[in-house]
Amino acid sequence: MLLSQVEYEKMLVFSDDEKEKVVYGGVSAKMPETADFAFLLGGPEYSNESRAKTCADLYKAGKVKYIIASGKPERDSEFGKKAECDILADYLVSFGVPKEVIIPERQALTTVENMIFSSVEMQRKIHLCDIRAITVVTSYEHLKRSMALAKAFLPKSIKVYGYPSTILDETPSTWRKSEIFRHSVSEETRLLWWLAYNKVIDDIEF
Repeated sequence: MLLSQVEYEKMLVFSDDEKEKVVYGGVSAKMPETADFAFLLGGPEYSNESRAKTCADLYKAGKVKYIIASGKPERDSEFGKKAECDILADYLVSFGVPKEVIIPERQALTTVENMIFSSVEMQRKIHLCDIRAITVVTSYEHLKRSMALAKAFLPKSIKVYGYPSTILDETPSTWRKSEIFRHSVSEETRLLWWLAYNKVIDDIEF
């Protein structure tokens, strides 16, 4: 079934199994191929350390050359109250990533803007014609929408990989046990439907 063809009212009462297929279907935790950049997306306070640790692991494995830490909203963290991108950068450095490979992106307020403004920062570092691949790093339940938006906004010549952070309660086998992630998966389902229905992203089969 294609997500854009589902009536809105029916989508709102999807079962947990249907939501899981929409949000997690096709998302892999396998380490991706080497990319020129990682787009590391900021998020809720509880998620940023995990996302940064995952991205640092990619860098130390030689899977990315540069990391764009993206996000404007201020969050609380062990480093104090800072913009998401600065919190992510602090975590990256604490996990052993050199400061010179981290590029802060200080404007994005949404996932769409993560892609737009990260693309601008990427272009300023390396011309788009010379970029072969990027890897989106974000929370597991947020990854499918983020990758779809990256593919929608980036040149078709750039390969888009994804790599999810691994907070225990957000995995496909555990999200139903957490009220936080039950809400998050429901919201991701709704947003993916809206984007597919309006042809912003490629349609989703589930």
